[in-house]
Amino acid sequence: DNFQVGLANLAVPATPFVITSVVRATDGSSLALTFNSQPGRTYAVDVSTALTATGQPGGWQVLTGALASQGVQTTYADTTAGGRSTAFYRVRDVTP
Repeated sequence: DNFQVGLANLAVPATPFVITSVVRATDGSSLALTFNSQPGRTYAVDVSTALTATGQPGGWQVLTGALASQGVQTTYADTTAGGRSTAFYRVRDVTP
């Protein structure tokens, strides 16, 4: 028999981290990336053209390393997106 003694964890799990929207401007010059976030946190946004670990073309480039949360959702405007036909984005929590 297997049983556990103690209180159940009553903490509500945080909302899963998700990029919720990627919208390119109609003229193709920029891109708006929206993700769910937590107030008081700081995020980094990176881009890659080929998902390689390092090097160019394809390695991850930091677009911003200190984007403050805008609340439960945060939007980052990538003004360099016009030069890329394909891109992969990742967002990292870098709160100290």
